[in-house]
Amino acid sequence: MLTAFVGYVNKKYVLFLVCMLGLVSKFFMLDTTEDVMGAVKGSDIALVLILVLLPIVYGRNKDYFSIHGDTLARWVYIFLSFYVIELIITLIIGHESLFNGLKVIRNSFFMFGFFVLRAIPIKCYKRFLVIALWITLIQSVLYFLQFAGINLLSGERDVLEDADYYITNTPTLTVLFLFLLWRFNFLGEKRILLIAVLLAVVLSSYVRGTIIAVLLGFAYYSTFVGRRNNRLITITLLLLFIPLALRYVNKKAEITGSSHKNLEEIGYILNQRSNMGNISGEDGNFSFRMAMLYERIDWLRNNPRYILTGVGAMHEDSPKTLQMFNFSIGTYNMDRFYGRTIIESGDIAWVPIVLRYGLIGVFVHIMMLFLLFNVSRKREDLLVMLSAYAIAVFLRTFDGAYFETPELIYIHALLFAMVSRANIDNKPVVM
Repeated sequence: MLTAFVGYVNKKYVLFLVCMLGLVSKFFMLDTTEDVMGAVKGSDIALVLILVLLPIVYGRNKDYFSIHGDTLARWVYIFLSFYVIELIITLIIGHESLFNGLKVIRNSFFMFGFFVLRAIPIKCYKRFLVIALWITLIQSVLYFLQFAGINLLSGERDVLEDADYYITNTPTLTVLFLFLLWRFNFLGEKRILLIAVLLAVVLSSYVRGTIIAVLLGFAYYSTFVGRRNNRLITITLLLLFIPLALRYVNKKAEITGSSHKNLEEIGYILNQRSNMGNISGEDGNFSFRMAMLYERIDWLRNNPRYILTGVGAMHEDSPKTLQMFNFSIGTYNMDRFYGRTIIESGDIAWVPIVLRYGLIGVFVHIMMLFLLFNVSRKREDLLVMLSAYAIAVFLRTFDGAYFETPELIYIHALLFAMVSRANIDNKPVVM
């Protein structure tokens, strides 16, 4: 933390960015110690650092906190204000204590990082991205070593299923660089090789949501973003990637024993809506996630006073939570009272958003994803690739936590800041 703080104060912004990435990603995923409830995490330190730097940034140039016609800045204020209002409402109606409420919404405060990161010149971001790419490639090597039993990365390594296994702790910035690399012109033809390496990482994880998200992100890039002289190449690569991706998707279904397929699973869920307890992970991960989401939506429908703003910033382990809800399904977690979660979910981002924040919350969070797409899609520089990345990110919210994950919210704030700063400088970002 001290190194990052001194780096920022002395305008050594590249050092600061690298240190922050290390803090939010468990020392670049090299810290393999298990998380202990109540222990201080690197992400907590990163959040404190962001909050400490806010008055310093304001003192240097308060314009970095101004909207100035910047849609991104306006929505960062809306996003943060929404969470504060939700906390106030939660306290007023007596659903949660101040301490627990702050614990619930604290991850949203990483969006304050937008103002800190907005002050960093684009040239520093360009140098940081090169360093971050090298970090990601080194992590990719360590990722593949796990298949040989050499476990040096943190995260969920393997799940044994009928003598087959898959390793899901892919490097933090894998998906981001899968798209940015297309515009890393300084690498020349080496870009294709590096993209292939990162694609191999994604496929080896057997995470169907990520594979499909990348596939559709590439489809968007090939159709709407790729330069005309390169479009034939990108479309050809996409056509080669589709059957390979589908093979891994189907293989994952075989490994997990899923008995339903994609759209068929939605129909299956609707047919089981009167008895959600019949649905388990054996019916397919997608079925399980959609059933969780449907059960929370159905609860709101039966309690219409919460439809707009949700039940508020209620903590997973609070007595009020256990008293109010008795859901049949939830993400498996033996540390919780029922052996599963009630509000939180590491399987799908929208379960806690829908229940805690209602329709307004869903709209606000969707807008944060849509804005990343909308402000970058018309650009003609490196940042245009964020439009394809935003599509992949949105799809991945149905296959894992997002707004509850500190490193992902921090990266979101960082990408917002990059686009905003590029707009302020009115210069193309070219690598």
